[in-house]
Amino acid sequence: MLRITGQTLTQFVQAEIAEPLGADGLFIGLPEAERTRMAPLFPTSTAKQKERFPALVRFLNRFERTRPLADAMLVPGLDDLFEGPNPPIADTEMAAINGFFTARSLAKMYGAIANGGEFEGNRILGSDTIADFARTQVTTRDYVIFLSMRWRTGFHRAFTTGRQPQNGFGHFGFGGSGGFADLDTGVSVALTLNRVTTTTPVADIRLARIGAAALKVGRRR
Repeated sequence: MLRITGQTLTQFVQAEIAEPLGADGLFIGLPEAERTRMAPLFPTSTAKQKERFPALVRFLNRFERTRPLADAMLVPGLDDLFEGPNPPIADTEMAAINGFFTARSLAKMYGAIANGGEFEGNRILGSDTIADFARTQVTTRDYVIFLSMRWRTGFHRAFTTGRQPQNGFGHFGFGGSGGFADLDTGVSVALTLNRVTTTTPVADIRLARIGAAALKVGRRR
């Protein structure tokens, strides 16, 4: 990113996405000036769970099918990055794991994707890019979580309760936060959490329920 644009990833996201959309809560890594807005991140594991962590990793590594899950999700020391009033994860740029968002700002970003790259008169993407986002690249089961994610370029299919959107895609993050865009209805949905509350293999079940309700309203219009 720095070599191509002369900007860090954090700077690029601000200049090309957050500022054009008027999204004041959309960051990769969190600037010092924004730390007072950050909701406390609750520990992802209790002390007793941390004691059992090595044994769990050894157990999962015994089986070929579950070894990728352990390698990807149960990294030693991962919890430490999220803990404390000023967690270390806020100080770096690691787009796969340390986005800091408000739900409204994240929904604005997906709203632009859902509406051809434009939101409230502000264009951030071209129609060709949106078409590329929508194109399914992988149809086999995911190597880590054993589901068919129907991976796009940086996105996977939207998971909702009830009928699944055929042209819905986004990304559900660690602990259940996430969002998606639906090209058929122009609807976008986002949910942000500060406690790890995953209740399905891909996200907190509430995001799937909110998504289903939003799409139902979108189809009536």
